[in-house]
Amino acid sequence: MTELERKVAEFLSDRAETHAVDFSFENAGGGFRIHAAGLARVADAIRQQRIRVCSGSLPHGAGGQYHQTANRVGLDSERFPRDRNGKAIVLHEAVHALMDLSNVVAATRLSDEAAAYLTQVIYLYYKGRRNFSASTLLQAAYDVAVQSGIIDPPTQIIQRGVRISWHWYAPLRQAIQNHDLYNQIGWLALTGANGVPLVSQHPCTL
Repeated sequence: MTELERKVAEFLSDRAETHAVDFSFENAGGGFRIHAAGLARVADAIRQQRIRVCSGSLPHGAGGQYHQTANRVGLDSERFPRDRNGKAIVLHEAVHALMDLSNVVAATRLSDEAAAYLTQVIYLYYKGRRNFSASTLLQAAYDVAVQSGIIDPPTQIIQRGVRISWHWYAPLRQAIQNHDLYNQIGWLALTGANGVPLVSQHPCTL
């Protein structure tokens, strides 16, 4: 395990960092919960080297990437981020890894991305960020978090255990599909999460 992997696993296991993230979302194939215990499972898979965390070149405009077939999280630096924005990206990719680890084959790719962006926004809000207008995707995720009751701006409380219905986060899925990074994804295209092998993976390559 590399130093980057060790720090990512440590971060994902830290309930003080991740406990604000706790929501479920409905999908065409049922529903799925994103919460600290699930993120800790991703940390365990990283420690077992079933999921690798690698640094390297990423698509233009992407801060991170998860490769389902290779079971790899890709980040743009070999150094673990110190700032909240970088840590939020780590959480974003960890959600994709959790979906894969849990073999959530019935979820759509847009739902997978929506859950990741919601997680990113919840973490950033928990860490004090209040304005998301600089990013259309983060703003769309923030709007869903507010409308669904996860975030209450007047009290600045983050509600845990909220279940978001399929129609509630349709605007976020649409915003994601409209973005250049995701506009090739069909509205009901399945995520392709096929599980993570029980054996250690080969050294990092992106």
